[in-house]
Amino acid sequence: GLNGPQFFGFGLNQVRRVLEALPGVVAVTVPLSPSSKPYLFCFKHPSEEDIKDIQRKRAVEAAEKALENVSGCARTEGMCAVARSGGSGRITRALVKRADADKVRGSASA
Repeated sequence: GLNGPQFFGFGLNQVRRVLEALPGVVAVTVPLSPSSKPYLFCFKHPSEEDIKDIQRKRAVEAAEKALENVSGCARTEGMCAVARSGGSGRITRALVKRADADKVRGSASA
C-alpha cells in the first residue's frame, strides 16, 4: 500500500523540484522543535542568509510571545512582567537591528 507522502507524489523528483521552488519554502530548513527533522533539499538549496533571516524572525516572534501583555496595560502587569521578560528583549532587539543593518548594507552594495 501507499503511505500519505507517496499518495500525493512527494517521492517523485518532478514534484519535489516544484515544491523546493515555492516561495517561503526556506522555513522547512529550520525545525520548529528539537524533535522535528529539517527537510533536506535535493535541487535548490537555500542560502545561509535566508536561513538566518528565518531564524531571526522566529526569535523575534518567540520573544514577542513571551512578553505578551494579557491585560493590554503595562501598569496592570507590574513587576511580574519585568521578571518574566528576563532581559531577553535586549538580545532580540539587537538581532533585529543587526538584521536591518545587514539589509541596508546589502541593498547599498547592490
